[in-house]
Amino acid sequence: MYVEWSNPLAIVITIVSVILIVLCLLTSIDFIIWIDTKVIRASSPLFCMLILLGGIMGFASALLFLGQPTNGVCLARIWLSGLAFATVYSNLIAKNYRLYRIFKNLEMRVFAISNRDLILQGVLPIVLIELIILILWTSLDPLVVVHDDKSVLLAEDEVNIRCVSQESWGVGLFLAFKMFLLALGTVVSYNTRDLVEYFKESQGIGLGVCFIFLIL
Repeated sequence: MYVEWSNPLAIVITIVSVILIVLCLLTSIDFIIWIDTKVIRASSPLFCMLILLGGIMGFASALLFLGQPTNGVCLARIWLSGLAFATVYSNLIAKNYRLYRIFKNLEMRVFAISNRDLILQGVLPIVLIELIILILWTSLDPLVVVHDDKSVLLAEDEVNIRCVSQESWGVGLFLAFKMFLLALGTVVSYNTRDLVEYFKESQGIGLGVCFIFLIL
């Protein structure tokens, strides 16, 4: 049992995913065209572009959950969705951490936090941790396709085809890191909730965190 490509649900997921991917691409083009404007410059365009890249990866990963899975597809699911999540949230946290440091600078000290510093000290470590988790899971206890016809929920002629690991530590570690990033994003969102309008993104971040929590 799996969601076939001809299934109405699969068609809806495919259409929605493609639309969202196209919207991300169009938004990226819009950023490039208007990159010198005040609003775009204030939004940290580099990090916004990387967030959009992560979004494209995430929407594309939804398509991997359709059709009959194979061992390769099982692994591709966690790699693409995991890296998409890490890319989105690492950049989201980094760009808003910089806003927090600037606007919560009570001592009025002069300092600079460059894009390079945020990438090397914020984004890259998070993505590397995600990569380590995925490599460990894939090498030590990889997901494989299992055909299950013993479940009481299945009809006599039905077979449940799913991706499973022999042990649960891999998926536990995978999800635990996502929960950590969600919690970190919530803290950053809360601490930047009272910024000026140009930089105020806490409401959008909060809604995104709540939506992800519901999915998990």
